[in-house]
Amino acid sequence: MAYYVGLDVSVKETSICIMDDKGVAAARTDISTDPDLIAGFIFKHAPDVERVVHESGILAIWLTRELEKRGVPIICMDAHLVHKALSGALTNPIRVMQKGWRNWPGRVGSLRYTFAAKHPSACASSLVPASG
Repeated sequence: MAYYVGLDVSVKETSICIMDDKGVAAARTDISTDPDLIAGFIFKHAPDVERVVHESGILAIWLTRELEKRGVPIICMDAHLVHKALSGALTNPIRVMQKGWRNWPGRVGSLRYTFAAKHPSACASSLVPASG
């Protein structure tokens, strides 16, 4: 069975919602924003995780890279693009999934991934505006 995971990330705590491929919530929790704890929870409750998504924010580059290192199939979505794609639906991944958008993380094929570039490029592009 495939699982889809939405993360709502803040500096201290991350909310996790795991949904199965039928749209049923398999597990939910609020956990410290620690990549080891997040990856551990995901792999414990979603052994066949298909995709993990979270929206862009201050921890996005760091968390995406750290979870990738741990084998989590994660993507970071630009909240504005997700909002447009969902035509006015809530953009918080947890709330979207709770509202019944079955397999929502699997429906992102037409959207740009926020951090598709390699890490040095992402860092460089974030520094360029600050240098001018």
